[in-house]
Amino acid sequence: MNDSLTAPDAAERRSALDPGRSFLVQAPAGAGKTELLVRRYLRLLATVAEPEDILAVTFTRKAAAEMQRRVLGALAGAGAGAAATATAASAPAASTAEMDQLVAAVRTRDAERGWQLSGHPARLRISTIDALNAALARSAPVSAGASALRPVGQQPERLYRLAARATLRLLAEPDGPAVEVAALLRHLDNDPGRAEELLAQLLARRDQWLPLVGAGLDLQGARANLESSLRRLVERELQRVEASVPGALQAEMAEVIHAAAINLGLDLGSGRGTGRTLAGWGAWWRFAATTFLTGDGAWRRKLDKNGGFPPDQKDLKAHAMGLVSVLGDTAGVLEALAAVKTLPEPHYSPAQWTALESLLTLLPFAAAELKLIFAVEGETDYAEIAAEGRAALGDETAPSELALRVDWRLQHLLLDEFQDTSQAQYALLRALTRGWTPGDGRTLFLVGDPMQSIYRFRQAEVRLFLEVRDHGLPGIILEFLRLRANFRSVPALVAWTNTTFQTVFPAGDDLLSSAISFA
Repeated sequence: MNDSLTAPDAAERRSALDPGRSFLVQAPAGAGKTELLVRRYLRLLATVAEPEDILAVTFTRKAAAEMQRRVLGALAGAGAGAAATATAASAPAASTAEMDQLVAAVRTRDAERGWQLSGHPARLRISTIDALNAALARSAPVSAGASALRPVGQQPERLYRLAARATLRLLAEPDGPAVEVAALLRHLDNDPGRAEELLAQLLARRDQWLPLVGAGLDLQGARANLESSLRRLVERELQRVEASVPGALQAEMAEVIHAAAINLGLDLGSGRGTGRTLAGWGAWWRFAATTFLTGDGAWRRKLDKNGGFPPDQKDLKAHAMGLVSVLGDTAGVLEALAAVKTLPEPHYSPAQWTALESLLTLLPFAAAELKLIFAVEGETDYAEIAAEGRAALGDETAPSELALRVDWRLQHLLLDEFQDTSQAQYALLRALTRGWTPGDGRTLFLVGDPMQSIYRFRQAEVRLFLEVRDHGLPGIILEFLRLRANFRSVPALVAWTNTTFQTVFPAGDDLLSSAISFA
């Protein structure tokens, strides 16, 4: 069994046990993340007035059960020996002396305070995030809503479709959003099946948009914000493709593209230089991508008059083919040019905005129809329970009585797999730590690995890990720790992985696209 306290990152692991400091820990695969969480939990347990002052949150029931098993195993056994037995063979074991000290301190605190943890293990608050949301909602069912009292449906997609179908039936309601339903259907070629599918998919992700559109929406302001985001995305991609072409080749490339455009009677004047516009810049690079790449994204093997290279300009054609050859040998250029071909315009056309405006207007109606479906079917989904859990805590300006009780009780919060946190779960984290101030004795411990984010289909936002790492949370000073030791693999496999994945991951982090650099 490897000893985590003699590892290259032993100093970071010792720091992580400080009960007076908050941390964001990046823990790669095989780094002994669960063991570190258990040790942190035990260290905190020896300092609090009651076990309920600590809350550890994981994403799955299996992970929550495993953490609780390890904590109880350590407390029930002879310190480190029991902890090592409870720990998987591939994970690191803490030194015997260190684990014995942690367990002894907890037992002393248990005896002093009369906790009787051996007979009341439920006092250890180790929960999944879904169970936490449900508990909060059940604590205030009147203010939060009734969904927490209903079972979670085994097939929520069926409920989303029923609600989407009911929304489309509002076409026949004279006092309803009939105009918006008609506009959406026209945009989708009057195909009600496609419209139903679209609305059902959006209802499954309503935790992302409902806070923005649920209380009324300034459509013109929404358009400005959406187009601003669209422009930033387009600009970032254009910067990426421009950076992929070596500086020595950019002037040569511009010369070839300019000549080809003139031959085709195109004006690309606003796409280069200091006076360029974003639309012109995008048009210039899209033309460059079309010039050098085939329809399926491969390098062209020949150039002809249709691309701006007539037969009587053999020197231009030879020059261009030579440039294609050089660019083809330059890493990253092909992928960047191919991505540019799919870039949208940095603004909505009138037809596009009409369709989007109708959809934005319909979404609150669809959410209301879903609530009715939940009531009729006697079921709910996790997104609804999560929303009601957050509602039970109130907001920044008017925290609920439940929020005040939670704030008084909660002293230490540990959250596992932070890289897979969604926007809604992040909002819950903010609500739970609302009112915390530096030096008040409360701590936050976030653990995860952005390179292992796998729950995008559940609206996980790995960029939140980067934002918290770089900017922290209101009222909380988070120190960033990165674990480096791997206790699961042999050195040769670790070395191969490091070498290989350095070329797979991007060179730098990117908040807009949630791109994560390799560590």
